[in-house]
Amino acid sequence: MSRIIFFICCLVGCYGSNQPTECGELQKLLVKTQWSQAYDNAEEREALGEDIWTGIFDKHPEWRTEYFSRVRGDNIMSPQFRAHAARIMGGFDLSVNLLTHGQLLGAHIAHLGHQHAEMHIPMEHFEVFKEATLKAVHHRVGRCFDYDAWNICVTLITDAIQHGIEYAETKHWGYSIFNGPATWNLVAPASRGSRQSPIDIHSVEAVYD
Repeated sequence: MSRIIFFICCLVGCYGSNQPTECGELQKLLVKTQWSQAYDNAEEREALGEDIWTGIFDKHPEWRTEYFSRVRGDNIMSPQFRAHAARIMGGFDLSVNLLTHGQLLGAHIAHLGHQHAEMHIPMEHFEVFKEATLKAVHHRVGRCFDYDAWNICVTLITDAIQHGIEYAETKHWGYSIFNGPATWNLVAPASRGSRQSPIDIHSVEAVYD
């Protein structure tokens, strides 16, 4: 079955389709398939990361010291930066693989949002990361690379992280995929384990029994 899906995604990627207006199921499968081609091999994974970060720092060399001095941003081959880059790539890899699992993706994005809110990472960084990633993946996938599917699906991820950052900054719990039950422990540590989780009671709508 997985081979059939892979074959269909390759056909769509190589021969094209109408420009998507949303990151639908076919686009998600296509992105996951092409990401697997570019990322799953260990040696290619390191080279892919190097290409992405080279592209990012070529565009914004000042970010080496402005945001990455603690992890040796001056040298992307240093052990410190390679470890940091591996964590970022791991987070993105999980985001791509969870594209077809909405609830799990929401919880994962919420955690990423909280992490980036604490580090005060501007949204511009995500756009630059997206551009560098699409270019690096395109280089590996070749003519079958589907730019439209990648652009709309990675934008879905980066926009979701932005929403996650906004929720993290307000520290408001709720029931969306960005601040739902799976994320309550991030804003209310006491809700971990068997402790009482928050209940959204609207007093003005409550009916006395």
